[in-house]
Amino acid sequence: MTNAFTPPQSSPPPPRRAPGDEQIRDVVVQVRGQGGLTTQATLHIASLTDRARFMRATRTSALLFGLAVVSLPIPPIHWILVPGFLIAAIVSFFVRIRTDELLEGHVTCPKCHGAFDVESQPPSWPLDQTCHHCKAQLVVAPLT
Repeated sequence: MTNAFTPPQSSPPPPRRAPGDEQIRDVVVQVRGQGGLTTQATLHIASLTDRARFMRATRTSALLFGLAVVSLPIPPIHWILVPGFLIAAIVSFFVRIRTDELLEGHVTCPKCHGAFDVESQPPSWPLDQTCHHCKAQLVVAPLT
């Protein structure tokens, strides 16, 4: 029975996902800090479809191509900026099209107990993170 004065309990929001994600699986990880302090967290790994990977890669490359076009009228530095942005657009397209999984979630620092987000990135274990609150160096690894 619920009380009329207590707010309903809500589950945490789902992780941000690119359109067309196939599936999301959860991984329980251990966050190790300095001095042997540990906490546990759950991170989400999203497996991307081919269409979602293509859209991510195209979006990033289009942004870099747009920066190259905007850099054209800047006389002395357009000799470096325009080729640099065009090369970065091509390289980033091929790097992002090969990324088939994205990892994100929330972890708690074992030192200061501050919660922060793990930014969206390909999963490669162990992850090296820095606490946004106390700047402690953390190692995030899955529990086996």
